[in-house]
Amino acid sequence: QNPAPGRLLSSVSIPSINLTTLTFANGTRVLLKPTDFKNDEVLLSGYREGGSNAYPVTDGLNADFAASLDGITGLGAFTPNDLPKVLAGKSLSINAGLSASADEFSARASAADLESLLQLLYLQFTDVRRDPDLFEAFSGKVKPLLAASGNNPNTAFADFYNRQLYADHPRSAVLPTQAQMDALDFERAYAINREHFGNANGFTFVLVGAFDLEQATALVTAYIGGLPSD
Repeated sequence: QNPAPGRLLSSVSIPSINLTTLTFANGTRVLLKPTDFKNDEVLLSGYREGGSNAYPVTDGLNADFAASLDGITGLGAFTPNDLPKVLAGKSLSINAGLSASADEFSARASAADLESLLQLLYLQFTDVRRDPDLFEAFSGKVKPLLAASGNNPNTAFADFYNRQLYADHPRSAVLPTQAQMDALDFERAYAINREHFGNANGFTFVLVGAFDLEQATALVTAYIGGLPSD
């Protein structure tokens, strides 16, 4: 079922650079720029101040994996194994991320799959799967790899270099601590995900590429303008 279109507050065009900015009542803003560099590609990015630095150092792994829950537990009714089957024949990808100070999205799709891409974005905000069992299976595989990562000379050197550069600040470490691995927990990771990607207020999205402005405006009004917001 498609979301109800959001309420458009303003539409401002700058013809000289072929840019249209839409502002919605849910606090999102979308910049649309049709281009002819490639005739079958659209790129979408999203940004909002936020990120993982607001959390204790012990939450480092929970914050790292919070943005990747779609690939660990899935979206909507679809597990990570189901999603490629559902999307078979489509050309698209989307990634959510938490940097130190920002909430981010990066995505690309063929021109024909723009709506499918926006549907996935909508699910990122509204229906990340709650599946502790899948997360537990994931963490059971990743913890031994993290514990052994210090045996890699490149990783060990990067950790040493960062610690020296930043005077051994706890956020400078590349290698996770045992406390961070012990704190890795589905409910905590899920809560962090919802804090950052369950509310679209303040996000700016930029859509560029091979699309029709009128059609794209209708799609983003529904799938971005209709995102949940507090």
